[in-house]
Amino acid sequence: MNLKVKSKKINDFTYELSISAAWKDIKSDFESSKKKIAKETKISGFRKGKIPENILMSQYLPNVELAFIQDFCEKYYILSLQKEKLNPINQANLKDIDFSYENDLSFNCLLYTSDDADEGLGVDLCGRRIIKKKKGGGGGG
Repeated sequence: MNLKVKSKKINDFTYELSISAAWKDIKSDFESSKKKIAKETKISGFRKGKIPENILMSQYLPNVELAFIQDFCEKYYILSLQKEKLNPINQANLKDIDFSYENDLSFNCLLYTSDDADEGLGVDLCGRRIIKKKKGGGGGG
């Protein structure tokens, strides 16, 4: 998968990610969502799960698009975190989601990281610094 990720550092602990994926890269995931909706949809005249694709897409396209967004945006978010080597301490809220059938997907998210945790610093969800006590290494013999 070829995700395009733009990472903007807001402050020491906050990042905004802009994530986009081309239609050709997400088409198979969209097809999975389409099959899921087809299995769940009952239309009179057809057995459950046996709705023809042209009817499904003409009458239930918004449902398929929503299912795709719900099922796969989190996957792309996690892949983006791995690509950018970020370690978030919260579940980011996805916003500005832009997607429609046969078009590219893009969305933004704001997240807090714990990159400085190894240096004895942490952060809570409000962005305030928390000082952690370092384990004592002194003394004794």
